[in-house]
Amino acid sequence: MTTGLGLAGTVLLLTSRAHHPITMGCSFLLAGAAGAAVHASSGRLIMGWFAAGERGLAMGLRQTGSSDLRVGRCGYHFHGDG
Repeated sequence: MTTGLGLAGTVLLLTSRAHHPITMGCSFLLAGAAGAAVHASSGRLIMGWFAAGERGLAMGLRQTGSSDLRVGRCGYHFHGDG
């Protein structure tokens, strides 16, 4: 899990230097593949930590947090601010 998260972070850091949409898309694909272990293990973690009535909110927050950061960065880059 730590290796995947570190690799995904490194790829996303390098993505900040990308200026072409295809390069960014490939970088996001690699970061997503590297971070897949984090998503799988965090889902299992939530299933163990939270009671049945709390799991829906916890899973929703986990999923929302992971996607909004990537979409926000992409929008920031393409609007010329990055």
